[in-house]
Amino acid sequence: MPRFEEVSAQLSFFYNWFDLDLTSERIDRLETEESNCRQEEMERRFGFAARAVLTTRRKPDPKPPQPQPDIVLTDLPTPGRVQALLDMPRVSKETLSEYGWDFEDHSPNITVAPNSLTCYRNNIAQQTDCIRGKQGFKTGLHVWEIRWAANNRGTHAVVGVGTKNAALSCNSYKALVGIDAESWGWELVRKQLLHKSGIVEEDVDGTPFPSRKKYYPENVQKPIQLPDTFQVVLDMNEGTLAFMSNGVYLGVAFRGLNAGNKELFPMISVVWGMARVTMNYLGGIDTGVFSLTNSCRHIIRKAVTENGASIDRISELNLPVVLKKFLEREQES
Repeated sequence: MPRFEEVSAQLSFFYNWFDLDLTSERIDRLETEESNCRQEEMERRFGFAARAVLTTRRKPDPKPPQPQPDIVLTDLPTPGRVQALLDMPRVSKETLSEYGWDFEDHSPNITVAPNSLTCYRNNIAQQTDCIRGKQGFKTGLHVWEIRWAANNRGTHAVVGVGTKNAALSCNSYKALVGIDAESWGWELVRKQLLHKSGIVEEDVDGTPFPSRKKYYPENVQKPIQLPDTFQVVLDMNEGTLAFMSNGVYLGVAFRGLNAGNKELFPMISVVWGMARVTMNYLGGIDTGVFSLTNSCRHIIRKAVTENGASIDRISELNLPVVLKKFLEREQES
């Protein structure tokens, strides 16, 4: 066998030994690098050639991790009643405080700010702590906003609703809201819905199994980033709990919440030391029917922005200043 063929055979052996595939692109690159070398020089420098081959066959550096996207946008339309409620004038500061966190109904490891809008968790290890809102709901449509920084959530961060009987603390780190029949919660880290999650139930054949957990939104099958601020939508007339993110309605998370005429309170479950969570009540409709004034206001605002125009164009309407302020969602006096 000629010397060159012997060298080629040995080079092929190196490729096979290191389980490296000879792609046409890499072969072309190798041939370009050695195009100026004579055959006898390659034979003389076999060791160098082998090292060069192994160097060119090295796997490329892995790509840097890509940032996690926000919540996947859904095609679900926002219910008309929710749209109209969010389009109503902002509630007063007094109403915000009235619907804030309860000064007394919380774990001993939680502190509530004087305005009752923000709560803080003390830096206590191996403990899970909860807090309820001041106001409970048996009827009506209600929306509130939660502001909870992603880097303050820790391993178990849950937002939802619960009864007065729902537990407020436990040892170790757990998703406490949604752990039993007294509460319903959305776990923000794993994006799972929790209700009776800590109860072991029996299958039809008597085999015990933990209560199943469902991802939410339904098309999310892996952890993704949730914005610091999002909304909770509780409709006690329909018995549903839903969430919104970046103005997008994520769909119904739970149904049947109005069974048994229970009074449900906003709740969170926290494990992160020094976590800070703010709740702002955005409004509610107890009767399920909008006033004629708010209905007209919603229709006018919708007409102004119908063709992509900015809501700021309301100021150009030939209307009294008082009506313009009302249409611009300015707080009612």
